[in-house]
Amino acid sequence: MKLRVGIAEEKEYELASLSMVLKDEGYEVSGFANPLDALEHIKDQDVDVLVTDLRMPQMDGMELFRLASESRPSLETIVM
Repeated sequence: MKLRVGIAEEKEYELASLSMVLKDEGYEVSGFANPLDALEHIKDQDVDVLVTDLRMPQMDGMELFRLASESRPSLETIVM
């Protein structure tokens, strides 16, 4: 089974680059430029790891981590 990674990064080029690298390594990746979309995805889908930017306009990475952890307490999170 592939590890499922959700990425929240508002810069499209960084989101695309990180997604490509992780997919090439065999991960199942869902990328979101809007952290609110990432949060909805995490609530609705199985995600094993969240990779999020610390600074984003709609919500910072720590807030996304806190809210995502409420719905998925076992979610591993990397804040960049």
